[in-house]
Amino acid sequence: MQRVEVVPHKYGEFQQARFPAIARTASRILLMVWESLPEGVCEEGMITNGRPPRSLERENSSDREKTFTPYCPSSLLMSRSFDNGETWEEPRPLMAGNPETHLGFHEPSFLLDRVTGRLFCFYTRTEAEPGRADTSRAAFFVARTDDNGETWKHEDITSMIIGGRDLKMAFVPRGRGTQLTAGKWAQRLCHGGVVVEPDGNRRAVFIGSDDQGVTWWSSQPVGSDVDYCSVVQNSDGTEVILMIKTCREATRVWAKSGDGGRTFSEPTGDIDSKLVNVLSPLEHVFYGAVPGSPHAEVITYVGERRHCSGECTVLMLSTNDAESFAPAVWFDAKTYGAVDVVSMPDLGQFAIAYEGPQGIMYETLPFSKLPIASLAKEWVGQA
Repeated sequence: MQRVEVVPHKYGEFQQARFPAIARTASRILLMVWESLPEGVCEEGMITNGRPPRSLERENSSDREKTFTPYCPSSLLMSRSFDNGETWEEPRPLMAGNPETHLGFHEPSFLLDRVTGRLFCFYTRTEAEPGRADTSRAAFFVARTDDNGETWKHEDITSMIIGGRDLKMAFVPRGRGTQLTAGKWAQRLCHGGVVVEPDGNRRAVFIGSDDQGVTWWSSQPVGSDVDYCSVVQNSDGTEVILMIKTCREATRVWAKSGDGGRTFSEPTGDIDSKLVNVLSPLEHVFYGAVPGSPHAEVITYVGERRHCSGECTVLMLSTNDAESFAPAVWFDAKTYGAVDVVSMPDLGQFAIAYEGPQGIMYETLPFSKLPIASLAKEWVGQA
């Protein structure tokens, strides 16, 4: 299908739309949430060259003070599609920011409970006195819907995640959580998260729930200088794997858990000289596949890599249970480092949301363009 513009950057009172997150509900409705920045208000109250700086991503990634300050009083807007992305509803607010009190909402991320059909949207709420980043306060929220995004209930879960530990704040990176499918922890909801220690060091945590999202907990922190993290379960259900992208020489780190995400091994990793950033989470392409089957070992994520004398967005693919990844498809659209992908295996394609030059865009990527075409054909035939 052709690219569809979900919302232009300049929409109503807003100057720019960014950081889209996309999910597919149990009813097969596509739902997208993104940040929208208000006119004339951004970091330190300035917009440069018509485009606000990315307040949540420091250019100097070695800076341990990477938090949500300074930041914009962003709102979260949402839209739904009932026809697999052909058309989208008029955007409406999920959470409204307030420039006067410097209240903002940032980095939405989804998690679908495939048992109950409940959809969760994680986000961070920030507030400060105008012009005074030193007064900033951040809280970690989750919203949930049982009616495909028609209504939402919001809850501050900061205390559950920090759990009395000496931590400044907690948040989830852009992307999506998952639900464990095999082993004794099957049906556990989980998401990769980041906690910030008093000295500014960012560490990865596994965020989990065993009661359909009524309560949440987090593992002991692992790693250091974490820019991004994502969690996935291997195909036989014996281990949960946490992928961490650190700011040190584009290091990609793996930590493994044998107890469903409660504790993790010491991280091990490698330096990937071509890796610039990780943009979307680890995801099983054929969710719910029989453990140990070839379908269960197909995992993807989206990253930015150095390619053809530039930085390009690429879908990375593993067919061996995340043991190794290789570039599968290079994106031919500028994504500004903001892209999210969700698998639609019954349709044999990915749904893609990204920030383009004109606004938030949607398009699909057929599995037939990947080296998993035969597996996809088998899966669709069984659906």
